[in-house]
Amino acid sequence: MGYQNGVLLGQRTREVLERVRLYVPHAWDDWAFFRRAAAELYQPKLPDGIGSEIEGTLAGMRDAGVDEVDFLDLVALNGYFDTSYSYYYYLKAQQAAARGQSMPPMDEHGGCSAFAATGGMTKDGAFVLGHNTWFPYLIARWNVLLDAAPDGGRRFMMQCYPGTVYSGTDFYLNDAGLAVTETTITGLFTFRPEGVPYFVRARRAIEHATTPDEWQAYMLEDSNGGYADDWIVADVKTSELMMLELGTHHHRTWRTTDGYFTGCNVARDPEVRQETSFDYEDTANCCNSRLSRWEGLLQDARGVDAEFAKAALADHLDVHAGGLRPSRSTLCGHVESDGTGLPEWEWGPYYPGGSLDGIVTTAELARQGKVWAHWGKPCGEDYRWREHLAAHPEYAWQAPLAEDLIAHPWTLFNAGW
Repeated sequence: MGYQNGVLLGQRTREVLERVRLYVPHAWDDWAFFRRAAAELYQPKLPDGIGSEIEGTLAGMRDAGVDEVDFLDLVALNGYFDTSYSYYYYLKAQQAAARGQSMPPMDEHGGCSAFAATGGMTKDGAFVLGHNTWFPYLIARWNVLLDAAPDGGRRFMMQCYPGTVYSGTDFYLNDAGLAVTETTITGLFTFRPEGVPYFVRARRAIEHATTPDEWQAYMLEDSNGGYADDWIVADVKTSELMMLELGTHHHRTWRTTDGYFTGCNVARDPEVRQETSFDYEDTANCCNSRLSRWEGLLQDARGVDAEFAKAALADHLDVHAGGLRPSRSTLCGHVESDGTGLPEWEWGPYYPGGSLDGIVTTAELARQGKVWAHWGKPCGEDYRWREHLAAHPEYAWQAPLAEDLIAHPWTLFNAGW
């Protein structure tokens, strides 16, 4: 499997690494920091199967003519979110504590909007689930749907970066009838360096779990707290929804067979919130604004189906500013159009980032291994890099690798299990 990934996606993996190396010094630290974390924290904890798969990816890349990438680069790419969203801020918190200071507000660098509904809310009484990813457009390369059939595990499909063993966005289906997505918790600064990396646990869970409870057990086992998320898991067999809010030292689980869960990068559980540095009273920040919009959109909804989900992910109602206005506060994020930027994620005014995809499934589709997927902004608007640079030259540092983000049509993909 790894070899096929390397041969088929080797050139794309090289391009991703080029963009990540350009980006990370402007957000966290240089690529050497990510490689050190990979060598010290992740490589020693790689299960044999995942380690050999990454080795296979490297061999496939070599045969595809990509020689400038090594094993540690691939481990660091897989551990990108463990390092950037968790380990980096854990170190900052330690440094602040050593100075006798509290943890300053966090500077996250991406998020998501997601929801799932089931029971009396949906058109057929079974679940509907949707997700879009928010990220800097410079490193937006999650336009891969990977269909994997590992020996001794469940067949699964995931949206992912090329060259990785897990999703990262996250969106998964497996042939046991699980559909899984998440949104990151903004501002969480706790971490367990001795724990199992998030990317390893996420891969194990989707490859081996057959029920939401089994999936949760994999995620909780020796967790390092990496890339803390609100996970939404739907079960084709029962149409039950489960939401796991997973911090480092605390977690909480909710379940429903007649209701909904939403995700917009804000923790809900009081104990998990204690692990974060985030202003939960600030109604102006993008996370709280989107939470309010999700509630308004879903609390009285009926007849929810895949078309409802596609429209929700493209929604432009700004509950903070009022009216239809694509912005930092809408479910379909347009930070590039917003003069406020995203201070809570350290994105300046008109930062070239926001929502960049959409993916939707239903119980009936998931049963067959099918998803609706859309690359580009869910609303269908194109992002034109040269036009944006002309208006906002402060982002010229991205020019060597920046590209347009063109919205493609919604397309039904079929793994066919």
